[in-house]
Amino acid sequence: MRSRRWHSASQVRVKRSAQELVLEMRQATADLAQQLQRTPTDEELARHMKVTVEDVGAARSADLGFSAWSLDAPLSDEAEGGSLGELIGSDPLLATLDLAAVPRPSRQRFVTDLREGWDEFRSRTWLWTITAVSAVFNFLFAAYIVLGPVVSQRSYGGAAAWATVATVGGIGSVAGGLLCMRLRPRHPLRWAVSVSCSLALPPMAFAAGLPVPAIAAAAALAGTGIIVFYSLFTTTLQRQVPEQALSRVSSYDWFASLAVFPVGLAVAGPAAAALGVHTVLWGTGLIELAAILSLLLVPSIRQLTNEVPGDTRSQTPPSAP
Repeated sequence: MRSRRWHSASQVRVKRSAQELVLEMRQATADLAQQLQRTPTDEELARHMKVTVEDVGAARSADLGFSAWSLDAPLSDEAEGGSLGELIGSDPLLATLDLAAVPRPSRQRFVTDLREGWDEFRSRTWLWTITAVSAVFNFLFAAYIVLGPVVSQRSYGGAAAWATVATVGGIGSVAGGLLCMRLRPRHPLRWAVSVSCSLALPPMAFAAGLPVPAIAAAAALAGTGIIVFYSLFTTTLQRQVPEQALSRVSSYDWFASLAVFPVGLAVAGPAAAALGVHTVLWGTGLIELAAILSLLLVPSIRQLTNEVPGDTRSQTPPSAP
């Protein structure tokens, strides 16, 4: 693992002895900084490591092939030595780029940001209903994640069955991504909800005791469905929500959707012990399907088009004083 990271971090291949020296230098730097309450000099590092100052310098040079630099990193210890970002910015090729100035938004209180984001979130029925159903789905999906391997072990001979289902599901996800590259439905949410019904198939396939190829096929359909759903939902979110509020609205959506997932993981085992593994899997799939289909009862989900409202186009925020 360590060698692979080194070799991919730089086009310069670092010798193994240099790698070990760098690791020792890092540890020595941390130890001496704690003792001295300051950054140690190369001489102090050399004495501590029992090497020469030249060895420490070589280790520092080798470390550059592994460490990421901030654009604000100084190029030297001099006060006016400039930064890495200034050096890159002086490149004549970069000077040819036509970059529009981006004004800084005016600052406001964190609570105000939260309130404005919440107002945008709750004002869109299609958004909060999908978020609510996503929370239900993720709570139930956790049970499938826990109990799917259990059924694979008990009824299908072990981990190979679960690995097959997961792998084919991943292939279905790739297929869903390729499909989304060409998919441009006029009513994106209607499509997104319809295809996401496939997400209920894998737990019901396990519950029904279908053969592994059939369960894998169900997982492939579910993988395609989840990617199509998220692609259409995310692009709809970006079209319908004003740009300046998009990150806050998206945060509410992600938090509410995923907050219950750990709870689902925690209760899946006790529920299966009390009701039976297959009963919980049947319940998982059927409730998921009912919850997803209920979204089609929401008029704004059925009727929303892929047109961009005028009030969501990029607007220039007021400049900070």
